Amino acid sequence: MRRDTTFRWRSESLELLPALRKAPADSLIIADGFSCREQIAQSTDRQAMHLADVIAMALHDCSLPSEGHPERQQVERRKAELERSMKRAGLGVAGIAAGLALLWSMRKR
Repeated sequence: MRRDTTFRWRSESLELLPALRKAPADSLIIADGFSCREQIAQSTDRQAMHLADVIAMALHDCSLPSEGHPERQQVERRKAELERSMKRAGLGVAGIAAGLALLWSMRKR
């Protein structure tokens, strides 16, 4: 049986979102579900972390920033990784396009 998660989120958000907005800047917000993390990110100025990421931070003895949101470093690192990945993908697509254009021009001769 399929549950209506949209309704559940709307009813929970009446209590959850105001609490998240009032949370101190140095508090960790943990949400294990992808959609929960996305909805928190889209509805607040915070980024929720997965429990596994919090445990990994503790195991690697990552220090939390003295100011601001503790998830900031992880969010910035992921954005940088995504940007590098997108650049590599763009270069790959450009290389394939150049190769196809070369083959096409050679075929016309």
